[in-house]
Amino acid sequence: MRRRRETAPHTTTPLSRAGQRVLEILNTGEGTVRADYALRGAEARAGADASDARGAVYRTDDTHALSRVGAARVRDGRLAVELPGHSLTTVVLR
Repeated sequence: MRRRRETAPHTTTPLSRAGQRVLEILNTGEGTVRADYALRGAEARAGADASDARGAVYRTDDTHALSRVGAARVRDGRLAVELPGHSLTTVVLR
């Protein structure tokens, strides 16, 4: 039996026109992945407090079309996100 190799999630971080921080995370693997992100760099240069932020989590997959599926919370500069297999997860922080 041949096993498929799981791939790591792909992440982009565009800045929205409203100045919100956005993470777009694509999980092309079959299984759910828990990802932990350290937020710094662009957020710090923009003067935003990356250590404590809140926002929303949206999902696009077989059953969601950019649907809000939860809330996001940054604690001590870290953001943890559950990424179902074959999905695009978008986190918008304010």
